[in-house]
Amino acid sequence: MDLLVVLKGLLALFLGVIALLIAVVIFKNSSFFKALIAVVIEMAVVAGLFWAFSWGIDVSMKKAVLYNVKNSRILSQEKIYVSGDVRNVGKYTINNAYIEIKLINAAAGGKISMRGEGDSGPKRDSSISESFKIATNIKPGTQKHFSVSFRYPAYFRLSNIRWKLSYD
Repeated sequence: MDLLVVLKGLLALFLGVIALLIAVVIFKNSSFFKALIAVVIEMAVVAGLFWAFSWGIDVSMKKAVLYNVKNSRILSQEKIYVSGDVRNVGKYTINNAYIEIKLINAAAGGKISMRGEGDSGPKRDSSISESFKIATNIKPGTQKHFSVSFRYPAYFRLSNIRWKLSYD
């Protein structure tokens, strides 16, 4: 059994026992309605604590990095292709890996949006962002290749590309 699953199970058991003890004390010392409201609030707090601790365990135990990321623009198809490898350098399996790719039109001068021809033209975005699932079930110490493509706006002149990896 995975240590991560055991840690999360023990955390859930511990928080559940504490919640049960607090509920017993509240019901002994209060009227039913006040006790019921207090128990509902207490359960929400315990659920929030469990989520926060569980998220903290995931973040500290799982780690992935991108390698050999390359991008190329295919003019005839008005697309940009991004490919590379995602590697699990942590000790636990990564269920899903995502890449968020942001394309920024540097010709817009860093403005949020720009107009087409003249000031009365259509409003155009100066950046686009898309997210892709690039891998699933990455075992510790292994890597998987990915390749994604998305549309490249025809009005972009000079562009910068940025990417960010996330995983669960």
